[in-house]
Amino acid sequence: MLRAVEDRLRKNTKGKVIRAAGALLWKRGPEGRRLALIRRSTHGDTWSLPKGKLKRGESWLQGAVREVEEETACRGKVVGVAGTVAYLVKGVPKVVVFLEMKVRREAEFVPSEEIDELRWCSPRQARRMLAHPEERKLVPAR
Repeated sequence: MLRAVEDRLRKNTKGKVIRAAGALLWKRGPEGRRLALIRRSTHGDTWSLPKGKLKRGESWLQGAVREVEEETACRGKVVGVAGTVAYLVKGVPKVVVFLEMKVRREAEFVPSEEIDELRWCSPRQARRMLAHPEERKLVPAR
């Protein structure tokens, strides 16, 4: 299915498609299920789900696992597919595949040039904080 969408986008946009992957990364704590959100000052100081562009030859799965670890300092276990979002970036289509992950191993988060903050939120908080409506739609009510 993803290949067909990607092929159609490439045909309609002269071969240019930005491919990215990310995740809804969950952990369970004393207050219940929490979702990882990241804040990027380089993107208007907004909150988003961990995600990033695929490297050449990288699969959606490999990219999502790598991006989650780079941006949250957590190793995730993939447990499903959350969904796909598509939007234009300077006129070029960007397709982001989001997987569902559970935290398998968590290290201390250290802010970087790319990511300023990591916050663990309830689904309700996450839907209020996420800057992109497409990402909000992926977060379940509970």
